[in-house]
Amino acid sequence: SDTLGPFRGRLVAYAGALPFYRQAPEEDRPDFLTNPWYEGAEYGYVYVPASRSPANLHSYRLAVLQLPGDRGATNAPLVYLSGGPGVSAFNGAFLKATLTDVQPVIAINQRGAYLSQPDLFAISVDESTTQLQVRLGGPDGIDFHTINTRDNAADVLDVVSALGYGSFSLWGTSYGTMLAQEVIRQSPDRVDAAVLDGVVTMDQPQWTTIGQTFLDALNALFDDVERHPDA
Repeated sequence: SDTLGPFRGRLVAYAGALPFYRQAPEEDRPDFLTNPWYEGAEYGYVYVPASRSPANLHSYRLAVLQLPGDRGATNAPLVYLSGGPGVSAFNGAFLKATLTDVQPVIAINQRGAYLSQPDLFAISVDESTTQLQVRLGGPDGIDFHTINTRDNAADVLDVVSALGYGSFSLWGTSYGTMLAQEVIRQSPDRVDAAVLDGVVTMDQPQWTTIGQTFLDALNALFDDVERHPDA
């Protein structure tokens, strides 16, 4: 299916080889692309397998933003991976636009993030995670086992291939650093270089430790201020 309308949980069957790329029509371009930072940017979708299982019959459509390299840019592209998980990579893409003098920049919105399938957003602030899973799940709905770092990393490799590139560099922030590490693990020969900005280690149970880590950081700051009367 090439339906570009809202995606509300029901998967679509695909025919043919995955992955593949299609540029979005002009009316589908997000409003923020009118910002001068994004001048010349191409917006489109890469279709990837919903699951890498041999029995998979569905695809997800991932939103992809390409900032072309300048005339003298000869390096392989830089792929920007955002944090969260769930934060749009487009939010920080303009910060990487300054690098287009040496390489193209590709921002990938991971599965389930802004403008990418599946739609994992609650319909209201009152909808709980359990209610969302019930609403989007079921035999014709989303398989939540497909929302994971392993498949996210395989998506990155598929997106870069669908755009016609072999090797590439990575810039990951926060959760994007964990994702970048998994991309390297899956295909180290394709990654020329990687920037891990705010590292989350692969063995860290992120959501069970983030609160305590934040508290420890604040207490360390307060202790340091207390030792300096002029602070």
